[in-house]
This record gives sequence, structure tokens and C-alpha cells, in this order.
Amino acid sequence: MLIAPKNSTYIISKIKPKKGKFLRETDTFDTWYSSGHWPLVTLNYPDSDDFKYFYPTAVLETGWEI
Repeated sequence: MLIAPKNSTYIISKIKPKKGKFLRETDTFDTWYSSGHWPLVTLNYPDSDDFKYFYPTAVLETGWEI
């Protein structure tokens, strides 16, 4: 697994970098993980009336790419 060094410089450009001169996104797990927990944390899972009203589901469907 590749991890960006702490001192990495992020450059946004319309020009495609040369082969081996870029690093893919390394933070997707944290993003998917935290977004999946958002309703649980903000709606006081499992006992609050807000959770039962706004999140009435028994199945959490996720995308194939996760």
C-alpha cells in the first residue's frame, strides 16, 4: 500500500503527470468509514426517536467499489 509522505506537495494540474510521478488517493477508507457512521453518531443510534424516524432501515446498501 502506498502512503503519501508527510511532506508531500499536492499539485492540481490539467496536464497528466509522467508515469510514476503521481500517487493515487490514499484516504478513501477513512472517507467511506466516517460517512457510514455519520447517521449513527448524529442520530444517537439506536435508541433515539430521531434515529427511528429518519433512518428506518434494516439493510445498509453499499457500492461495489468499496
